[in-house]
Amino acid sequence: MDIQKEDVIKNKNEAIKILNNYLDTCIATDNKHLKKTNLISYWLKDYIRYVENEENFSCEKLKKYSRRDIIKVNLGFNIGNEEGGLHYCVVLDIINAKKWI
Repeated sequence: MDIQKEDVIKNKNEAIKILNNYLDTCIATDNKHLKKTNLISYWLKDYIRYVENEENFSCEKLKKYSRRDIIKVNLGFNIGNEEGGLHYCVVLDIINAKKWI
């Protein structure tokens, strides 16, 4: 599949327009939607940061955790009843590899 720069620019502009309209509508509607709007905005900023750092990421630089270590983990964006966001977690794995599987 050949991706054309013009198509990417068109899709980007449409996505930004749709996102802005949705978030503006949520903000203007009522306070009930403010949390959702804030979470979507936070998730987008976080995701962009991950994508920007992806090319320079080196798993060899990751800390090797020991079993029973307590670490703070970003569980991502929750859907439904899933846990999401920053949470403390306990390491259960004895051998945690520093490589992509």
